Amino acid sequence: MKPVTSGDVARYASGLITDPDEEDRIFSAIMKRPELEELYFLLTDRDGGQLHEIELVSDAETKSPENVVRVEQAKHLLSLLKTARLCRLEQSLPAAGADSEILIPLHWAADAPAVACRFVPLPERRGAYRVYANLPAHRPVLSLVAADLAWGKPSDLTLKRLPSNWINRPLPEGAKLAFDSGRQVPANLAAKSGNQDETESGEPLREHCGDTWEVNVKVAPWTVRIVALARKMLFPMPILLTGLTAGGDVAAAEVRLIYDSGQDLRNLFEMCSERLHWLKVAPLAINDAFRLSPYDAAVLLGASKYAVCPMEPVAGREGEYTVDLSDARVRERLDSKDVVLALQVAEMEGQVQP
Repeated sequence: MKPVTSGDVARYASGLITDPDEEDRIFSAIMKRPELEELYFLLTDRDGGQLHEIELVSDAETKSPENVVRVEQAKHLLSLLKTARLCRLEQSLPAAGADSEILIPLHWAADAPAVACRFVPLPERRGAYRVYANLPAHRPVLSLVAADLAWGKPSDLTLKRLPSNWINRPLPEGAKLAFDSGRQVPANLAAKSGNQDETESGEPLREHCGDTWEVNVKVAPWTVRIVALARKMLFPMPILLTGLTAGGDVAAAEVRLIYDSGQDLRNLFEMCSERLHWLKVAPLAINDAFRLSPYDAAVLLGASKYAVCPMEPVAGREGEYTVDLSDARVRERLDSKDVVLALQVAEMEGQVQP
């Protein structure tokens, strides 16, 4: 069977594939190959007309100077999409359009305060805005996303004590700690972590099970089994896992997607080399959406009702964009009680939030 190409994806997105078996073949490839999935989203959620033309014309036409430039621009956009994080805007916009400027905080990084994005209505079209996003120059904004998202209460924590052998694995490559033969916890770390399980305030840490997740840590080293306690849980669901030292300090953290109750999450905290005593599990806060990997963000959006609108850069004006939210599908999402607004923010230097 011949492999699925970007041209096949373009024809599929354009509705030019009529054979059901061919549709199934292309759809399966899109679900299995992230680069094809990104291209499909690009062609269906953004103005992909030019890309469709490029894929469907002859080789000679494709190699024309004009189309070469288009292809390079498309490749650049795809490279940015691979680093793009979903950064939550703290409030919504009126479905019918605004009459005056609106300031909305944007949560874009763990180590930086929220920035105020300005949405200034454009007089020529109701529901269109000039957006001023005061982000670093290497963090361009690609799209505005309006999606119905419900991830649970981040305050609903589960805290579990970790067995001493839970961290029984070799240090990740690049770690600069020496191990004795057959030991997975270096003596100096073991000595440092031998204090009482108390926080700096002197309050002891205690195991606690929240109302959302039951966490079984006695599965395998660096593995936990997550069981849903709440009924009618919506999957997939992002959770934040945090590894704590004996004193309650954060040593490692990462986000994983839960697709079903009873799922095993393996190889947690891959780059962690500290002795962990406690594991904290909680639903991911909406404001922490930037912690999602680009792939996980795409999976969550695909499982919800959403609309994506391109943010068009204003020539010669860094950090300024225009966005048109007047489309009926977008207005429907803005009018939803469950809507969450987010900006899709890329990392031009290739270094994204952990």
